[in-house]
Amino acid sequence: MGCVKSKPIYDGQNKANNVKDDPSTIVVGCEEDEFSTTDVDRSRNRNYGSDESATSEAIRTSSRTILSDLMTSIHKMPSYELGNNCVDIVTANVAHISNIYEGVEDGPILGYGISGVVRKVKHRETGAEFACKPLPLDKIETEEGLDQLKEELGILMQLDHPNIVKLEGVYEAEDQIFLIQELLNGGDLFDHLDVQPEEHYSEAQCAKVVKQMLSAVRYIHSKGIIHRDLKLENFLFNDKSPNSELKMIDFGLSKHFSKDGTKHHEPVGTRYTVAPEVILGNYDEKVDVWAIGVITFLLLSGEAPFGGCYEGESPLEIKRKILNAEYSFEPVEYWNHVSSEAKSFIRHILVPNPLKRPDAASCQNHQWLQEFNSHNEKPLSINVQRAMTKFRGFSDMRKLLCEVIGFTLMPDQIMELRKEFEKLDVHQTGEISLDGLKQVLCKKSNEFRYTEEECEEIFDSMRLHGQTTIHWHHFLAAGLSECHIDDTNHRLAFDKIDTEKKGYITFDDIVDVTGALALDRRVHSLQKEFRANIDIDMDVDEKVYFEDFVRIMKNVEN
Repeated sequence: MGCVKSKPIYDGQNKANNVKDDPSTIVVGCEEDEFSTTDVDRSRNRNYGSDESATSEAIRTSSRTILSDLMTSIHKMPSYELGNNCVDIVTANVAHISNIYEGVEDGPILGYGISGVVRKVKHRETGAEFACKPLPLDKIETEEGLDQLKEELGILMQLDHPNIVKLEGVYEAEDQIFLIQELLNGGDLFDHLDVQPEEHYSEAQCAKVVKQMLSAVRYIHSKGIIHRDLKLENFLFNDKSPNSELKMIDFGLSKHFSKDGTKHHEPVGTRYTVAPEVILGNYDEKVDVWAIGVITFLLLSGEAPFGGCYEGESPLEIKRKILNAEYSFEPVEYWNHVSSEAKSFIRHILVPNPLKRPDAASCQNHQWLQEFNSHNEKPLSINVQRAMTKFRGFSDMRKLLCEVIGFTLMPDQIMELRKEFEKLDVHQTGEISLDGLKQVLCKKSNEFRYTEEECEEIFDSMRLHGQTTIHWHHFLAAGLSECHIDDTNHRLAFDKIDTEKKGYITFDDIVDVTGALALDRRVHSLQKEFRANIDIDMDVDEKVYFEDFVRIMKNVEN
């Protein structure tokens, strides 16, 4: 492949280029005469002019309370999401990560990230495997660096999409924070491209992965998030199977953006995918769309359209080509296998003026993608239809506990549900709309003949927190009966509810993690139901241990 990845590292589930030694990962120089590599640790280490040691010490002291601050901000969120509370947030005074996960200091090395060694760890009580990424707090020397770390954590906790890496937990130690993320074993898109015949993807292969990438991009943009560093290395496959799911990773440079037209100005990104407006220092979320165009070009040819992958390339020449969107479908032998529709898709995106560049939704509707990714016409699984219909009659408590279990499901447990979710996600947003649900359930070919009113009832029952769409894990909660649930899921769910790691839970713990108060639910009604249906003689303050919890959950799941 023409593009060369040197010194691969693993930075929170991603093999990225080493910032200090590899010219491709950069803080982009935006002066008219430069386009240079700058040493940076995900923008966290940069000194913004403060040379007072007292200031740095104050920042480090402040950073040690970051998780307490994060928990406070989550509880104040006006729009509640259970996913926020289903991420384990464990401060140093509650438990040490090594007491919960094996291998934090000596587990198998997945790679060397900018912030340290990323390891495979194992949950001690279940044996479930995850990736553990360290974030040293002693490297944070500015308020900007601290704010960026808080933003990264907040963004990771907010995301709920099948093509985005899932954050499992955040653990605080004395001088660092550890991120526990789902373990992605399939390698990154760069490595997959490198081993393809003739070092490029077929159009069918390319369209398949571009569809998944665009769904993730459209989703984060809908949530007011800009990634700012999309590249081959920041998309990982879930496993090594041919039909493995692709997932977006590494939100270390991501930011929330305002939809009022406010621009970003920080010169960050990676040389071979950076957009022209980043070089000019005035940009918005359309930079992520540009990166998708570059990646598509790379997947189809094995070459980067503007360069930026080779050592020794002229930075000024790369900059000039990017600013002018100067590229060509050459050499001919690389492109004679590519259709005019695929080339049209690339031209559609690689437009230097972001105002004329399409958004992610428009890209999804391009003829090329539609041709290769025609909507799955197979009917929705009868079992899933039955599960959703049954879920409509569940009580609030039962729905909420199903959702907690949904956040513990492993990839092999949800493979079939993932296929069914895609059938319902007719608009490719990573969420299910009422219109999309009706399109699928009201088909005459369905064995069950749903009326529009029944579809609306099912839709409302699955919007667990009043959102306008059904989120990925809401769907998993409704389809839980189609998954093989075991004690690993029960233990992980128990741990998510036992936030203080006491070894038992109370009704108040369940209220806290499910957000009953934040949702303005009738807590006393939930309490009565909880006590009446768990077959345990208890008062509200009594303790529920794991064995009793398993019995509760088995009643919920059946």
